[in-house]
Amino acid sequence: FQLSYSDRLQLVQLCKELVITESEDGTFDTGHNVTSGASGENNAVLDSVLHQLRSSLFGFASYNAHSEKDAEIAYTALVNVALNERKASSVQFEFQRLLQVTIESRSEYLANATGDCLADFITRYNESRYFADG
Repeated sequence: FQLSYSDRLQLVQLCKELVITESEDGTFDTGHNVTSGASGENNAVLDSVLHQLRSSLFGFASYNAHSEKDAEIAYTALVNVALNERKASSVQFEFQRLLQVTIESRSEYLANATGDCLADFITRYNESRYFADG
């Protein structure tokens, strides 16, 4: 079925808001690990679904977004999904992909949107905090 741009943007916004929320004290609450409780075949299906969601969010931000704000919403949702997945390979893959867009993009608003998300990515990823804190 066909979705209008505004419908797609609402779905992207929903992904951004549901995955990771910021608590009142300024820390980020993931609620729980999205892959916990999944095992065996279910874990493989969940991995595939999360990969597809990340790819869809990246595609929306990189190719369909009509503004910097729309792209930033989608990239933020992408960062949230990758961090909530708690898999180093997913985090590294998405970080590399965002970094590549920032470096290679000819679109100023995409470079700005990914730059803000990369900064957020670094500050929120636990292993980055460890190295930053010394």
